[in-house]
Amino acid sequence: MRSELVTDENCRLWIDIGLTSVGIGGESGSDRILKQLKGPGSSVIRNQQALTTLSRNGISAGTGIIFGAPGETENDIKETYEWLLMNYKNNTIARHVINMLTPYPGTEVWREASKSGLVGGNDFRWSQLKHQTMTYRNEETHPGRKGWFQLRRQDKTVYLNESVVPQETLFQMIDYYESKIQTCSPAQIYRGIRNRTEVIVRKHILRR
Repeated sequence: MRSELVTDENCRLWIDIGLTSVGIGGESGSDRILKQLKGPGSSVIRNQQALTTLSRNGISAGTGIIFGAPGETENDIKETYEWLLMNYKNNTIARHVINMLTPYPGTEVWREASKSGLVGGNDFRWSQLKHQTMTYRNEETHPGRKGWFQLRRQDKTVYLNESVVPQETLFQMIDYYESKIQTCSPAQIYRGIRNRTEVIVRKHILRR
């Protein structure tokens, strides 16, 4: 859902047709990076207004975050996580997903990555575009966010911001802040318990 479409009037209409949950593309808690990713019309304030309006109308909200934009600093990453933490504490979001900015053919991001020699060369493999989304499932042998980190290392997944925030530094920041998020809201505490239970059950089934 685009943030500008979230109004009290639209929320009432959505509730009438049975909608109970909405996801918005928050992308970043840094206005500078958000505008780089989505253009000058996007803003953290607009995204916040959308989340607040959804919460006020009783609609569960989630958001997607993108890290790894060229030029993104540690402070930009911190701003994004502080924004997430504030919304979890205020119960204005129930879930989020972390993605890495991934260059796909035909996009401006691909063209810039190609100029930098990160994609399209003789030694480039399409598997280097895998693992763009962090999920506790990942692959059966690599559960959890640390499993996601390992999969990205293993496949040498393309990362576009190594010169400003090395990927390993980003991994450390993600690990730190995700741990904080898991303990700051009832929804995340429940989700963490459910996720760990599912991992245990899957391991038990695989042993049989």
